[in-house]
Amino acid sequence: MQSSSFLEFQRKMEEKEGRNNANSLFGIDKIPSDNHIRDILDSIEPICLKPLYNECLNYLKEAKILNSYKHMNKYLVALDGTGYHSSKTIKCSKCLTKEYKDEQTTYSHQAITPVIVSPNINKVISLMPELIENSDGTKKQDCEINASKRWLKHNKLLNLDIILLGDDLYAHEPFAREALQGGHSFIFVAKEDSHKVMYEHISLIAGDSRFYKYANEFHENKNIDKLIDNMKQEIYSDDNVYRWVRPDNFKNDIREHFEKYEGWYSWKGLKYLLYEYELFLQEKSKGEIKLQWEEINKETIEHIYPQTPKDKCWEDNYSQLIGKKRSRKLHALGNLVLLSTSKNSSLKNKCFNDKKEIFFKGSYSEIEVSQNGEWTPEIIDNRSKKILLFLSERWDLIVDDEIIDSLI
Repeated sequence: MQSSSFLEFQRKMEEKEGRNNANSLFGIDKIPSDNHIRDILDSIEPICLKPLYNECLNYLKEAKILNSYKHMNKYLVALDGTGYHSSKTIKCSKCLTKEYKDEQTTYSHQAITPVIVSPNINKVISLMPELIENSDGTKKQDCEINASKRWLKHNKLLNLDIILLGDDLYAHEPFAREALQGGHSFIFVAKEDSHKVMYEHISLIAGDSRFYKYANEFHENKNIDKLIDNMKQEIYSDDNVYRWVRPDNFKNDIREHFEKYEGWYSWKGLKYLLYEYELFLQEKSKGEIKLQWEEINKETIEHIYPQTPKDKCWEDNYSQLIGKKRSRKLHALGNLVLLSTSKNSSLKNKCFNDKKEIFFKGSYSEIEVSQNGEWTPEIIDNRSKKILLFLSERWDLIVDDEIIDSLI
């Protein structure tokens, strides 16, 4: 049974063993009370304890004790928040506040308390906590997620390979991205009521256990070609799934975007397609990756023939395009390029010769565009066809010349 305080624990040890840890380890003759310990520790910043946590973890590693906590060849680190102070009267500038309907306010202090866990061991290894507290002068309250992000950034854990564990609070894309950028795997609980879209996708393929069977087979034998063949067979044999990739539906979807919106520029899959095409060009050139997925947004997708072409340099080739014809060429797939940095606003309406000088030092897609001597509607069509043929091969989407002509 746990003791209610450090003082009580040491007194019980004294009675049972004839000595206590306070004296034998630290040379303390008179066992201090909890209040006395708090008075001493209150003046010490929590960050001062970090070397102690690191030293303990390093000792466990060198003593091979840490190895026993390995699971799936990694270490499981559970993230969770806890409170250690709550009051309606005692407060400080860093307190978190919660207001109730009766106009009463509760002031509290909380912390993230990460621990290394193992399904085979009933003890955990405590890691350096991260305080959840408001900064001086900040109106927006701190929260568990922000504290966990800080913890990920500041704690490298002796370069251990870890799997982060968390409840539904952590199961969202921004935090998952932070974990991946830190080189970590993760297992987060995702409740159905807060992840409705994800569960809708799961229900689409959960009619039977076929997809789970294929996933398990791949986990065991790592045969990607067999997995692709199995998935193709399922997609093309199940009309409920195949309708999502049927060429006619794809063509009609793009056509609707041209009629109601901004063509390819408004298509939800554009960012992913242009990124895949960028990676294809990168692999082809055997160069280094110039653009990360998380860097892509509307500012990194450029209309080569500009949306508001004010310079006379565009008139010769595009003056005959008006209304829907101009809009179709403007938002054509071949007229959109992925930029290596957010320089969209600086390029704006510049002439192609000015743009190509900047493109030449940019992404692989920009470099490809810069190889053209001019930028005409015919060149836009040719580039559209080129990317659509890439799409057809890469995504195994069967598109013939008739469909391609309808999509440029």
